[in-house]
Amino acid sequence: MNLNWRSILVTLLLVLVGLAAPLSVVARWTHTHVSDTDGYLAVVTPLAKDPAIRTAVTDGVTTAVTDRVDLPGLETLVRSQTRRFVDSDAFTSVWTAANREAHRQFVGVVTGDGTGEVTVDDGTVSLNLAGVTESIKQALIDRNVPGASLIPVIDASFTIFESDHIVTLQRWFRLLDGANGPLPFLAAALIAAAVAFARARLRIATIAALCVALGMGLLAIALAVVRARYLDELPQAVSAPAAAAVFDALAAPMWSMLWGWFIAALGSAVVLAALWLGWHRFSRPRPIATSTEAAPPNQEKQ
Repeated sequence: MNLNWRSILVTLLLVLVGLAAPLSVVARWTHTHVSDTDGYLAVVTPLAKDPAIRTAVTDGVTTAVTDRVDLPGLETLVRSQTRRFVDSDAFTSVWTAANREAHRQFVGVVTGDGTGEVTVDDGTVSLNLAGVTESIKQALIDRNVPGASLIPVIDASFTIFESDHIVTLQRWFRLLDGANGPLPFLAAALIAAAVAFARARLRIATIAALCVALGMGLLAIALAVVRARYLDELPQAVSAPAAAAVFDALAAPMWSMLWGWFIAALGSAVVLAALWLGWHRFSRPRPIATSTEAAPPNQEKQ
C-alpha cells in the first residue's frame, strides 16, 4: 500500500512538472516581450525593414488617402511616395516611436482596456499610423502636387493582431504575466518533491528531465498549430504575409527559450540516465563463485 501511494504521488508530480515547465516559458515570454516596453520594442522594431510589413503599410496608407480624396493620378503619386518613405530610415524612426508610444495602450488592450494609439475592435488590434500619412501629405505638398493640401489628417491603421479569441487571450495574459515569478520555482519544487518521494531517485530525476523535454516538445507543437490556425482565420482585408511576420517576430523569443529548455532538459536526462545505469550496475550484488570441480590429485614424482 505504501509503495502504491508513493508511485501515484510521484507520477502526479511528474505530470505537473511536464505542465509547469512549458507554462513557465510562456509566462516568461509574456512578461519580458509583451508587457515590457524594451522587450516589446526589441522584437517589433526590426519589422520596419520587413518587406511584407512595408508592402502592407504602403497599401494601407494609399487606400486610406485615396478613399477620402478623389484626385486624378493621386493614387499613383501616393503609392510611390509612400513606398519611398517606408523604404527610408525615416520610416524606421516613425515605426519605433509609434510603437514605443503605443506600448502602454497595447498592454491595456491585452488586459481588456485598450485605448489611444492602439485600439481593439471586434478582436482586431490596430496601430495608428497617422504620423505616416502626415509625412506623405507633407512630401506631396513639397513636390507641389495639386490638391495635396486638401488631404485631411487621416488615421490610417495597421493591424497588429486579428483574432476572435481576444477575450480568452486577455484572460490568459493576466494569468501568465502574474505567474511569471512563481512558475519556475514551482516547477523546480515539483521536481525536488518527486525525487524526494521516489525510491529510485536517479531514475525519477531522469524521468523528470524527460518530462520537461516532452513539455517543451508539446509547446512547440502547440505554437505551430496556433500559428497555422491564426493565419487561416485571418480576414481577407488583413495581409497574411504581414500578419505572419508580426506573429513570427513576437514568437521568436519564445522559440529561443523553448529550444534552450528542451536541449538542457534532454542533455540532463542523458547524463542522469548514464549515472543511474552506472550506479545500478555498480550497486548490483555479484554472485559468489563456487567451484564444482574436484581438486586435481597430486602427481607422483617421476
